[in-house]
Amino acid sequence: GEWEGMKFAGNTFDYPFIHGKAIQAAGGYSFVSSSDEAVENGMVQPNQYDVVDYLLGLEKEDHSNPARNTYYKTFSSPMQRILTSYCQSGGNLLVSGAYIGSDMNNSQGIRSFTQDILEYSFG
Repeated sequence: GEWEGMKFAGNTFDYPFIHGKAIQAAGGYSFVSSSDEAVENGMVQPNQYDVVDYLLGLEKEDHSNPARNTYYKTFSSPMQRILTSYCQSGGNLLVSGAYIGSDMNNSQGIRSFTQDILEYSFG
């Protein structure tokens, strides 16, 4: 194949650090990094922070391996509820990711979340 023998950088897993440095440079703000699982399990409470920077990268729902039973939806149902409450209480949400629009367009309830909370309408 044409890609044989070539090296490509994979996920460096340092995006929270990169975002954090940019946030600090923008005004000396502090930041905390957490997993989405810690938020969903209640270990981290978004309402304790003025801004939530939610990094999704290439995360998307993928049913290609049903045996794994792990689908990685960009915004799980629990996360949608948590972020809806956070935003409706005056929280500020910054979201980045490659599949936010396409992964969140398969049902009316999910489209409502993207339109009402993310303020995004899928074309």
